[in-house]
Amino acid sequence: MGKDYRIISPTAEEIEILQQLAYLPKSDKFVLLESKEEIRSLSELIEYKVQEALYEVILETNPALPWDDFVFYVRSNPKMRETIKAVAIHAADHFDVGKLDFSTPAEALEHFDHAGPAMSRIFNDRLGLGLITFLLMRTEAEYYRRLNDANPHYTWDIYRRELENNKKMWKQLFRTFQYGLFQIDYKSRWYSEEIT
Repeated sequence: MGKDYRIISPTAEEIEILQQLAYLPKSDKFVLLESKEEIRSLSELIEYKVQEALYEVILETNPALPWDDFVFYVRSNPKMRETIKAVAIHAADHFDVGKLDFSTPAEALEHFDHAGPAMSRIFNDRLGLGLITFLLMRTEAEYYRRLNDANPHYTWDIYRRELENNKKMWKQLFRTFQYGLFQIDYKSRWYSEEIT
């Protein structure tokens, strides 16, 4: 079975932007997902969760609205899809990696089935890839920060090599990341957003 991740070398400009946005360590290498199917599945999870949160907010004032009617409305309303995209991006930008629990054994974290009911596609493949990459890099950096806090001599290069070669460590990071995606709070953002 092949690796489910790859080593990437972003451009200097990309690293600077990511460091500013996500407070990433100064490095030119990160361990990221290789599987396009897994990336798409995770971006679809975000699409579903942000739409599910909106649907729950709408149900508070319109409890009889069927999910399928909601999905049809979203699919036929470009302005609503742009609003959903903006809420998803805002929530991703405010993803609190400090709340991630890397101490829970990976085996104890449920392997989530990303498949949900029918929904509207919000992200193109490029945006989905960017969002998942951004969130995973932030998660990877947070995991390193905590390990480095416990051992100040633990360098990013050692960490990256261990992630690349230690399947258990990678699984721990990835399952914590998956679990974290389910914890993103889209609903509070919807309460502050004008829904049209």
